Amino acid sequence: MHLWSPLNDRQLALLARIREGSDPVTSDSPELALTARALKERRLITMPKQSGKWQAEITDAGRFYLEHGHHPDRPEPVPRKQRSTGSEQRTRTAPPAQRQAPASSTTAPAPQRTAKPSRPSPVEVGAGTPSSALQTPDQAPSEHPRAQNVLAWAMVRLSAAFCTTGAVLSLTGYEAPGGALITAGTGALGGGISARK
Repeated sequence: MHLWSPLNDRQLALLARIREGSDPVTSDSPELALTARALKERRLITMPKQSGKWQAEITDAGRFYLEHGHHPDRPEPVPRKQRSTGSEQRTRTAPPAQRQAPASSTTAPAPQRTAKPSRPSPVEVGAGTPSSALQTPDQAPSEHPRAQNVLAWAMVRLSAAFCTTGAVLSLTGYEAPGGALITAGTGALGGGISARK
């Protein structure tokens, strides 16, 4: 957080209370200590100790903040650039020879933008899909091609997790459970991977 970051409501109220001085903020009120330290870190107050207890005192920066609504060390905000139109962007990116072309006395009409082709709705996509590719309510997920693909990848991920966990267990002295997990992980892939012993 920067020195000049805005204060929250609690910090602002405590800073005003410290400036007024009618109700001093001291180590006797521990519920305010965290907020007071945040103000101290921003150099808005000091917390000098006397006899082992601190009391908050406002600094010049704290007075400035209360008067102006921002920290005196805050950098000046940079003005935002206006977004240019498409024709201005083309002029800016054009080669120098084209930019210096003399302006004609008559202005040409702005080119019309072509509309993007609309995307088909899911209903239209479903209507164009062969009925054999669509899942029907009475069809089990395992019978659907997309579901089969998802299930296959889930098995690969599960097998990888088993093998990784098994390898870690084997390397940390738990060889029997580690070997069992590696065997289970390779078996889930249908024997496509063999465990090394």
